[in-house]
Amino acid sequence: MVAQALGRELEAWETIAVGAVSGGIAAVVTTPFDVMKTRMMTATPGRPISMSMVAISILRHEGPLGLFKGAVPRFFWVAPLGAMDFAGYELAKKAMQKNEEVVMADQLGQKLC
Repeated sequence: MVAQALGRELEAWETIAVGAVSGGIAAVVTTPFDVMKTRMMTATPGRPISMSMVAISILRHEGPLGLFKGAVPRFFWVAPLGAMDFAGYELAKKAMQKNEEVVMADQLGQKLC
C-alpha cells in the first residue's frame, strides 16, 4: 500500500520501516487478547475461568487501559521481528520475480531458435 501511495518501489530502508510499523501496530492491536490469555493461564489452578470473565474483571478493576498493559514493550519487541519478516518476504518476492523473468526469456529464446 505504501509503494502504491508513493507510486514507486520502496527502498530497502523504507521496506524495513514499513515492516516494523505494521508489526508493531499488530502487536498493540492484539495486546488485549494476550493480556486476557495470560490472566487465564495464571488464574487459580483447577478453577475454570472464561475469557469474558477475565475481560469483565480487567475492565471493572483496571479500566479499558488495563487491557493494554505491556503494549509499549510488546510494540518494541515485535517491531524488529516485523521489519525482518517483511523485508525478507519482499526480498524473496523480488528474487522469484527476477528468476521468473529469466526463465521466461530463456523459453522465448528457445522458441525463436
